Amino acid sequence: STPVPQPHTVDKAVDDLHALLLASKLPGPHVLVSHSYGGLIAALYARRYPESIAGLVMVDAASEWMEDVLSPEKLAFWDEGHRTTSEGREAFLGIDACGQIRAAGPAPKVPAIVLSADKWLRLDLLPPEIVGDPKFLTFAEWLAAQDLLASALGGNHITKTSSGHLMMIDSPTVVTDAIRQIVERARQR
Repeated sequence: STPVPQPHTVDKAVDDLHALLLASKLPGPHVLVSHSYGGLIAALYARRYPESIAGLVMVDAASEWMEDVLSPEKLAFWDEGHRTTSEGREAFLGIDACGQIRAAGPAPKVPAIVLSADKWLRLDLLPPEIVGDPKFLTFAEWLAAQDLLASALGGNHITKTSSGHLMMIDSPTVVTDAIRQIVERARQR
């Protein structure tokens, strides 16, 4: 895709997704399947374009509920960690995304599943100064945000996934089964 200045705001990603879906001419409504940062994109998209959403599958997805489970210091640390990227690819404004989602109102009432990792991040792959910082997000905090997300969406929360954060690699069948369930429930509606 065309490079964009980094970090970026979630509304820019929502605009891109909307343009992509319009250009694809795929008939809607759509089931959005999101992973990690994609959860913030899907959450805002679903609020902005509720008529185009048939269901949601959140795959170990970030959410606006990070604001509720993290202390202000931890939230700022989480946000700062996503404002830059060592990979030179995508960096985003997490606190801004949470604010935009909350300002957009409630999520549409559509079938939803939240899939959560049951293994924490590969901490050996992260810089030791980050992992050793007491402001670093814990697995318990991540899971608490996942619980709140599932509750807010009124969706099933699947926590036995035999997976880390990259669930689509670790446990692809868990993800595809969830997608099939949501597509079927959306069709029944």
